[in-house]
Amino acid sequence: MFLWGTNYGANAGGVSHTGLFADDGVNIIDSSWYTAGAVNGAINIHGHNAYWALDNQPEYHFFHYVGGGAHDDVVQINNSCTAPTEPDQNLEVGSKVKIPGNFILDDLVQYNGGWYAVNNAISLAPVDYSNYIPVGPLTETDDNSIATARQDFEGVGQSYFSFGGQVFDVTDVDEDTDSACVTIGGEPVWLKVGPMTEVQN
Repeated sequence: MFLWGTNYGANAGGVSHTGLFADDGVNIIDSSWYTAGAVNGAINIHGHNAYWALDNQPEYHFFHYVGGGAHDDVVQINNSCTAPTEPDQNLEVGSKVKIPGNFILDDLVQYNGGWYAVNNAISLAPVDYSNYIPVGPLTETDDNSIATARQDFEGVGQSYFSFGGQVFDVTDVDEDTDSACVTIGGEPVWLKVGPMTEVQN
């Protein structure tokens, strides 16, 4: 178990983030604020290094369970941890990014048996299959970023969507159009880099 932050346990409102390591330090299980009520989105598994970097690499407090009984059985251990390379916001092949924000559903397209969202602000012109966004990984929201109950993506021009804080791999970059190809739902999607935030170089 870990806690991030400097004043953990200081009082009821102490600023910290708590989670569990799911394996040998590669992934963590935690509850994330940014899912904005997304269905089945409260508990997540994140890649440790990218998520820790996104949180500005706060100091660590590690705890190890050493047996049942009194409170004294919980022991804090050494705070040593190697920091990952700080994201430089210079996207390149291999970068990992998040796409924060709430985007209006400008169109909903059926293509090759699947459904795809279109947002004109982040899609390259002309909009075609190369920048259709698979709806599977998306969360349909209202204009206040709250997840809708139905998640049916039927309100073209009225509904919104978010990427739910997911991390995407950059597979290609085009500096001329200021765009990047990211893998969303297992498919390559070309989008403008403006809304993207690099979380790992």
